[in-house]
Amino acid sequence: MQFLSKYSHFLLLLITILIVYTMLFIDLSYITTYIIMGIGVLLSVIYPKIFFSYHYAKIFKVVYGILLLNFFYQFTFGWLSVRLDDWMYLLAKFSTSVILIFAIIKKTEFYISKAYIWLACLLTGLFLNGWIFATVDPLTGRYTFGFGNANWTGYLGSFAFAVFLIKTDINKYIRYVGLCIALIVVVVSGSRMSLFILCFSFLFKYKISFKLILGYIAILFVLLYLPTKLGIEARAVERFADNSINSFFEGRKDVQRAGFKMFLDKFVEGYGLSGYKFVDIRYFSVDDNEIALGTHNGYLAAAKMYGIFGVLFFVGLIFSRTFLFLKKYFKSSNPDIKLHLFVVCAVLVNAMTEDYLVGVNAIGTVLFFTSISSLEYIYYQEKLKRDSLL
Repeated sequence: MQFLSKYSHFLLLLITILIVYTMLFIDLSYITTYIIMGIGVLLSVIYPKIFFSYHYAKIFKVVYGILLLNFFYQFTFGWLSVRLDDWMYLLAKFSTSVILIFAIIKKTEFYISKAYIWLACLLTGLFLNGWIFATVDPLTGRYTFGFGNANWTGYLGSFAFAVFLIKTDINKYIRYVGLCIALIVVVVSGSRMSLFILCFSFLFKYKISFKLILGYIAILFVLLYLPTKLGIEARAVERFADNSINSFFEGRKDVQRAGFKMFLDKFVEGYGLSGYKFVDIRYFSVDDNEIALGTHNGYLAAAKMYGIFGVLFFVGLIFSRTFLFLKKYFKSSNPDIKLHLFVVCAVLVNAMTEDYLVGVNAIGTVLFFTSISSLEYIYYQEKLKRDSLL
């Protein structure tokens, strides 16, 4: 049981990556989700004094605050339309929250310093495998490197790039190879947001400095010169250059407009905890493939779920803690803090174009809660040290 309490969350991180890696030819989503849910419930039953502790609730404010919101909502507005999916969502979020809290408490150093390195190395291997087989999205013609969606590929590439850029306690050869592969993945995937996030990572590495300027010059050189010399089609650069900033969200305009109309329909009560993935076809003027994409905005998805009061609490809690950590840690020289702060901010930006923050097993969502909980635990440990000196 000690092993499960330490590494179940890392298993969840692995699963969230592998379930979107189509070259496995195995559907891991359902059975692994149920296993994780079972582990979380089991841990909460065996060690109730840990998870149901006011002490840890004060430390991990975001996780416990959102859990409280989910339970409060389900037993108030949630009763207006009782659906099995709502209860499954409530159980899944509870279970994943349990294993996250246990993981950081029991294996602090691993999740704060080592887990993301392992994930970045795994992603590098998966990218190479997908590159060999040259997997392409048949609908868009964009390279997916073995993943089911080019935007997922781009996001994972930008995450891996940030890990190799910010973390210096990695073998230098692995680090440089990883940086090159991740950069190529982002450029070729065609994801404009991922390209922006990749450039964003330099700000967390170098802050506002001469090195930051040099880093951007190097990236500009790579993006404009090397792809043509190597015969690589730089889809992300082309899509960025060919369109205005407004078109950043152009492909999602219809679904986001539809999501906003749905939010207004149930402005106060929301559509329920499973409502983040619900779409009302009355508001869509596009084809079925576009409807299946959902709202493509994490904040709109939360608004659909909770209604106006719930989403204000949800967004207010997340951003208040994020601003606190930005104010305290942006100038930190600790690479672990830099990386976790980058992940939190990158997901918050990416949530403007993807349904992150509200789901259960989307990799961006899981990374966000891993990083913000890690920052909360670091903040708590530093406070203990300060108090002990008084």
